[in-house]
Amino acid sequence: MIESISVENFKNLTKLELSGLSRLVLIGGKNNCGKSSLLEAMAIAIDPENKNLLKQSLRNLDILNHPAPLSTLFYNYAHDNTIKISTNNNAYYTTLEFSRDSRIVSSIFSTSVSSQHIKRYGQKEEQRIYNCPQTKQEVADCSSSDECRIGPVMVNPYKDGFFRNAILLTTVNTKISEFVNLYSKIYHKPHSKMLAIKRKISELGKILDPTFAELSITSFDGTSYFYVITTENSFPISSYGEGLQRFMAIILHMIHLEGGVLLIDEIENGLHHSVLVQLWQGISAAAREMNCQVIASTHSYECIQAAYQGCSEHPDDLTFVRLDRNSNGTIKPAVFNYEALEVALKHDWEIR
Repeated sequence: MIESISVENFKNLTKLELSGLSRLVLIGGKNNCGKSSLLEAMAIAIDPENKNLLKQSLRNLDILNHPAPLSTLFYNYAHDNTIKISTNNNAYYTTLEFSRDSRIVSSIFSTSVSSQHIKRYGQKEEQRIYNCPQTKQEVADCSSSDECRIGPVMVNPYKDGFFRNAILLTTVNTKISEFVNLYSKIYHKPHSKMLAIKRKISELGKILDPTFAELSITSFDGTSYFYVITTENSFPISSYGEGLQRFMAIILHMIHLEGGVLLIDEIENGLHHSVLVQLWQGISAAAREMNCQVIASTHSYECIQAAYQGCSEHPDDLTFVRLDRNSNGTIKPAVFNYEALEVALKHDWEIR
């Protein structure tokens, strides 16, 4: 489990250190205080070999029209600095570097040009060095390439107990093809476990729709469709509102994240405040059952209250983090355990 993280020069985070994190972490703070950047940095640190995570970081940036496309990842676009992301468990750490001449650099894209093993702290690690894409077309080619990865990535072999994978859910709606893929994987599990998962999905689905029965995949003319089956009829999930789609995306990802971590940007997005307590109850139970960590951001005071109420059975599982930007641009975190959060809510402190 990630209990602490340190981030330097990544997006709008000049330097941030966090400790005291738990199984469930909720992050609050004003706009542009680094909540989304922190989630992206965590995802990279957890799963440094996942080629899609930094693609996701760049997805909402107009990188191809920027004179130095990949510099958008660096604080103040200063690509002569070094991005450093490290976690507490010392199983691995990730460093992204640009050289001043922008020729041989550590890049998130392109094919490896050299590979060497180095010694650090007496342990064998791997360093990969990459060529930096020089033109807009090279960046475009790399961003669609299977060779996309981050580097240099110095990684010790994963050890038992450390997270192996990460999923970052942004505010962008989950695609139907992804729903189909996630639900299809359930049928690859042992029969008894598959039935237990389907019962759990049915139970959780009733939080948003009392008539919810189950999910189903239907194929027609070679195209797969994802349906919600109710006690009255069946409907494509795309015909439902954003709330149910987001809720199901969270649940389905958690089912497949045994020994992993789910990061969710603006977890309350599309959800009515009246279902948030039950959402957190479901997340709390599923996180324990699947032995995964859930780290989410929010702008909602109701969501913070709901997390406090929904995690009451296992209070030690919840940590709330409030991020504030100081006048000099640095981010100052305030970490609340369950008891401290209770005091803050009781006295109506502004902690969003």
